[in-house]
Amino acid sequence: MLAPTSRVTLASGNGARSDRLRKYLEKVKQASLRAGQIVRRMRNFIRPNAASIAEVDANLLVTEIVEFLRPEIQRSGVEVSLDLATPGAIIRADAIQIQQVLINLTQNALQAMSSYPPSERRLALRTSIRADSVQFDVIDSGPGFTATDSELLFAPFHTTKPDGLGIGLAICRSIVEQHQGTIWIGSSVGQGAKLSFALPLATQNDACRHDQSHCVCR
Repeated sequence: MLAPTSRVTLASGNGARSDRLRKYLEKVKQASLRAGQIVRRMRNFIRPNAASIAEVDANLLVTEIVEFLRPEIQRSGVEVSLDLATPGAIIRADAIQIQQVLINLTQNALQAMSSYPPSERRLALRTSIRADSVQFDVIDSGPGFTATDSELLFAPFHTTKPDGLGIGLAICRSIVEQHQGTIWIGSSVGQGAKLSFALPLATQNDACRHDQSHCVCR
């Protein structure tokens, strides 16, 4: 029904309304293309092909996944804040794979806060430059994790969800480590969860290509 209705409205030439509809349809198109790219890249991760490595802006990766998840964020009633690094947070990476990590961590955070009152659901996404790397943080106001959880959560097939498969964080760790990065948990029970990962700055990846034949940035 959306497409026929849209064509009628656009054909009617109803000025401002047509302009708003064109912008909306463009956003729908871009979201659909991004979703298709993510699915294709994750299929490639399951059936490995050459990674699509390029220099990418860490801040752009974060802002794009927030827009991609905007409907889910709104349904969850979560207040989202962004705290992004100053320009220069450039990494060499497969952008879609890193965005899949961010999407997984963000969706986990949204689900973790689902039993909390809407006024207490807060999510912060941060990027920062730390020496020779870019750090990504996904911080929620949910129940947090125990010290025991910190390592178990990344183990294959371990899950805290009744219907979970326990492969999400294991895949996240594999993607991050293939990019010569590290991922970790920093939280305590009742104080929210903070999941972080760090990836080398583009200049560090340039050096890595000469030193490590297995480096994903080649």
